Formats: sequence, structure tokens, C-alpha cells
Amino acid sequence: MNSSATAKEPDDIELKVLVDQAKAFDSSLVVGRLGSSAVALLVAWLFRDSGQHAYIWLWFGTLVVFNIISPYYWFAQGRANLDVSNAQWRLRAITVSSLISGLLWVAGVFLLWIPGNFEAQMLVIFTIFGVASVSLPALNAHLPAFYCFFLPCVSSVPLISLWYYDKYSDTVAIAFAFILLLNSLLAIKMHRSLVDSIRKHYVAVKLAKELQKQKEIAEAAVHLKSRFLAAASHDLRQPMHAMNLYLGGLAYANLQPEARAILNNARVCADNMDKMFSALLDLSQLDASVIEAKFSNFPIAMVLNKIKVEFSNQAQAKGLILRVAPCSAHVHADLHLLENIVRNFVSNALRYTQCGKVLLGCRRCAAGLRIAVYDTGIGIDLEEQGKIFEEYYQVGNHQRDSARGLGLGLAIVQRQARIMGTAITVVSEPGRGSMFSITVQTSHESVAEIAQANQMPELHADSLHGVFIAIIDDEELILNASSLLLSKWGCTVLTANSGEAMLAQLASIERAPDLIICDHRLHGTATGMDVICSLRHEFNREIPALLITGDTSPDKVKLLMSTGLPVLHKPLQGHALHAAVHKLVNAGPKSAHQEN
Repeated sequence: MNSSATAKEPDDIELKVLVDQAKAFDSSLVVGRLGSSAVALLVAWLFRDSGQHAYIWLWFGTLVVFNIISPYYWFAQGRANLDVSNAQWRLRAITVSSLISGLLWVAGVFLLWIPGNFEAQMLVIFTIFGVASVSLPALNAHLPAFYCFFLPCVSSVPLISLWYYDKYSDTVAIAFAFILLLNSLLAIKMHRSLVDSIRKHYVAVKLAKELQKQKEIAEAAVHLKSRFLAAASHDLRQPMHAMNLYLGGLAYANLQPEARAILNNARVCADNMDKMFSALLDLSQLDASVIEAKFSNFPIAMVLNKIKVEFSNQAQAKGLILRVAPCSAHVHADLHLLENIVRNFVSNALRYTQCGKVLLGCRRCAAGLRIAVYDTGIGIDLEEQGKIFEEYYQVGNHQRDSARGLGLGLAIVQRQARIMGTAITVVSEPGRGSMFSITVQTSHESVAEIAQANQMPELHADSLHGVFIAIIDDEELILNASSLLLSKWGCTVLTANSGEAMLAQLASIERAPDLIICDHRLHGTATGMDVICSLRHEFNREIPALLITGDTSPDKVKLLMSTGLPVLHKPLQGHALHAAVHKLVNAGPKSAHQEN
């Protein structure tokens, strides 16, 4: 099928070229015929005293009638219906019309030629020369039409001159032979130029359509891939979420040392999975444009000291020297985004450096403060430096070693840098190391309140004792795991797989829950937001609520953020759920367990 379509399309282009060739006669046909009639009238008037004046006026009348009929036929019959189906026929009609017009001028030459009268002969010669020359731009769109008019006109003069041979006949024959050759070459060149320009136009249109089609196919493929990844991500997050909750509940069990060691290893594996899912979520949130930079003024030492504490043991365990140069500068940036960017720089430097050192330092520049991480690692080829910011691309990890992450770190930090209105700079040489840097604005304002705002609240083990929590999820494993873990924290838990089932159970209890934890995607058409609204309406109070979701597509992330409800993404670690529940219960209206 593809081969036949490919073979057909050039024919379509050639037919369209023929249509444009025929259209090229729209203006030239009328102008040419009017010019021909005017020249014929002038010549007929000049030869009015000739002995053949009656035949000359008859010739003029015939030429004028033909020059009127042919354009009328073209515009009345041809132009209105001109398309690929009749373009060839129209061009043949123009060719026949040109031949008739040329033969009429041949007849004129034989009528107007007066043997022995040099002045009359020169007048005929210049007339035919002019008429033939004008046909060049008028008829070059279709060479057969040009030759059918031009060849008879030009050939008639030397033929009649040789017929009535005199001393000028040879000169006339040579001159018109030269005119014939020159105009023929010019006609071929002009014709090719015109046809090539028309053909290139349609080829460009065709390529543009093919490019648009390929673009649409690529966009559809990307959309399909995104839908598949979103669905796969959601389905994978469900069991991971349940497993994390079960592992969290199992941590409260009385286990033997050997079993607890196995549990700790399982939680480490689950934590690594969480980091991979979090990277995908970060990328989705950035693509959904739901993250905005929250600029504040703070000392860069807050970031440097935290990075030093976080990575010193990792560097020491690998036998590397991690040096963090002190800096007293204050910057104006988003603390969380900047910290994440620098953390990624240092993490990558330690990962790709086998021996030597990693240096984190700052330098003032015209644009502000440049924060850079230098390493003595493997370095990056110049051709790969443009690829390292692509999703899932990792230098030297073609085997996709999962221990080295997903390859989303630099893709994420590049987007985070754009949110802050800055860019990342890379300088690297294979075998000698790399330098990654980011430049931020400097500031001199106080930052005491920022340090306080970044302190995490202290959580107590019994802080959730007696809290009544309603959990709605259509996955039985997640309901069981959530109930087990929350019960370990002293909560009273009521679970249901739908909003209707939860309302039915609450009707028999006659007590409003202190907190609602609801999955966003449920069976049927109802969403988690719908269920939360119905429960709040039932008890006529703004019950604190928490949405849980495994959806990470940019559109879905943006939609969930617009609800105004706190949203947590599966899979969740137990401590993250504990912190969210503690915050909501203590921030919401005074609950029943607090009143008692």
C-alpha cells in the first residue's frame, strides 16, 4: 500500500503543475490577442493602398474575430472548470489556438510581402519579429503552444524572401535563423524555470503535509505512551502503597533480631522504590506547572552545611574527599528548589567519581552568586552533554543498572532551575572530571524567620491516640494495611470501599470522623473529592480530609492541586502518613477525642 501511494503522489504533483501552466495563460492570452489585433490593424492601415488591400482587410477581420473568440472560449468554458481532470485538454486547446494564430500571421506575410519594395519588406520583417518575440513571455508556460505559433511566423519571412530571391534574401534567412535559435533557447530556459518553481512549490506543500502528519503521529504516540505510563504507574503504586503500610505496621510487632534485620532490608528496598516514584512525581508536577518558586532571602551556608552533613559519610565510605568551601553570602532564591539542585549535583559527582575529590563552592559574579560542584570523575563527552538533561538518560549506564537511579535527576533540576529563572551550566572533559553550576541572585536581608519556618514539628508516638479516621479505598489490601498501621498509632479506624458504604456505617455510629482519608480514583464515576463533599454535607461540618492518589499525569496532578485539599501520592511511607495525619488533625476543628 505504501509503495502505490508513493508512486501516485508524484503524478498528482505533475497534474497540479499542468493546471498552473494552464492558469499562466489567464492574463497573457487576452493581452497577447489584443496586441496581435492592434498590430494587425496598424499593418492593414499602412498597406491600405496595396493592390491586395481587399484581401488584407479580409485577413485582418479573420484575425480579429479569431482573437476575440479564443479568449472568450477560454474564460467562459475553460477557466471556470480548470482542474487536474481537464488541464491537459486545455493545454492542447491552447496549442491548437496558437497554431491557428501563427498560420494566420503566415498568411499575412504572404499578403503583405511586396517583391522589390525594400521599405514594405522591412515593415513586414519588423512586424513579424515583434509579434514572434512577444510570444516568448506569453507562451513559454507550454512549449508546444510557443513553437506552434513561433515557428510558422519566423519561418515564413525567410521562406518568402528566398522564394522572391534578391540580394537581401541570404541576410534575412541568416538573421531569422539566429532569431529562431536564440528565442528557442530562451523559451526552453524560461519554461524550465517556471515549471521547476511550480513543482518545488507543490513538493514543499507535500513535504509540509507529510511533516504535519508525522508530527501528529509522533504526538499521538507520545500521548499514548504517557497514558500507558500513567496507567502503569498508578497500578504499580497501589501494591507498593499497601506494602509500605504493612511494613510500617510490622515494625511495631515483637520480632526476633534476625526477622527485624530482614524487615529493615525490606524497608530499605521499599524506600528505594519510593525515591524512584517520587522522581516520576516531581517530573509530572513540573510538567503540570503546579510548582511555583517561593523566593526568600537566606544565607547560602544553610544549603552548604546541610549538603556537607548529608554526603560526608557517603564520600568517606567511597574513599573520596568531599570539600565544602564556606561562604557568607546571602541569596534570593527558592530554598527547597536550590537545595534539591545542589544535592543532585553533589550526588551525581560522588556517583561518577571513583577516586579523588568533590568540591562544592561559591563565587560572586556579575549575575549574583555562582554555586558550583567540581569533581575528578569520569567526565562527559561533548556530544553527550546535550543529552544528560533528557529523561532516563544516564552516562555510562546503558545496562540500566537500577542502583544508579532512573536518570531523571538532571531532567528535574533543569526544570527547577527554569522555575527560578536561571539555568544550569556544564563544563566537562572525559577522564578529567566535570563542573555543574547554577547562578542565583544575592541578597543582604535577615533570614531568621526562614530558619524557623524550616524546622519540622516534633511528633509524639501517642499524638494520634483516640483519633477517629474514616478510610475509603476500593483496594482491599490498602484498606487492611491502612487500618493495621493507624490502629498501631492508637487511632479508631473505619474502612469502606465506597462513599455509600462509608455513609451507611457512619449512620449506625452517629459520630463524625475526625479525619477522612480517601483514594481519589474509586470504582464508578465518583471521585475522592465527591466522597469527601458528601461526608462533609452529611455531618454539616468541614471535616479535615486527605486525598491519596496514584495518578501522576501532569493534567491529573494539576486537577488535584486545584481542589485545595492536601494530596499525598502513592506509595507512602508510614512516617509520611503519620506526619500528614498529625498535621490535619491538629490544624482542623476541635475533634471529639480532644473534647473528651
